[in-house]
Amino acid sequence: MWLELMRHLNLASAGWQESGAFLLGSIDDDGGRHMASFVPYDQLDVAALHEQSVRVRTAAFSRLYDICAERGQRVVADVHAHPRSAWPSGIDKANPMLAVAGHLALIVPNYASLPVRLEQMTVNVYLGPGQWLTASGREVNKHLEIST
Repeated sequence: MWLELMRHLNLASAGWQESGAFLLGSIDDDGGRHMASFVPYDQLDVAALHEQSVRVRTAAFSRLYDICAERGQRVVADVHAHPRSAWPSGIDKANPMLAVAGHLALIVPNYASLPVRLEQMTVNVYLGPGQWLTASGREVNKHLEIST
């Protein structure tokens, strides 16, 4: 599923714009998150990818939560692809996809061109207004595991 997601992000990016998706699944009592499916931003908002950066309008979130209810899943994270590095931009930091403390925002580099290596990504934990914890390099492996 991870490869399918990366292929989708890369194709949607078309080599010039960011793309992204919400990751749906479950969260364990101990906080472990398990992705079972994903919903691309542009499936929720057809205009989400009409600019170089991603913009998901408020109305899309009603559809997102309808999909969660239909699938019996919840949002466990979001992911989006940047043109070069995976560092969060000022726009990313100021506009979390879900402004809920503990939300995970994954960023992948190079418009998700395969292969995407974990150590090239960042895992960004939203702590509250203007506050993020970012893991990069080998630290990503402590927060994210891709099972085959």
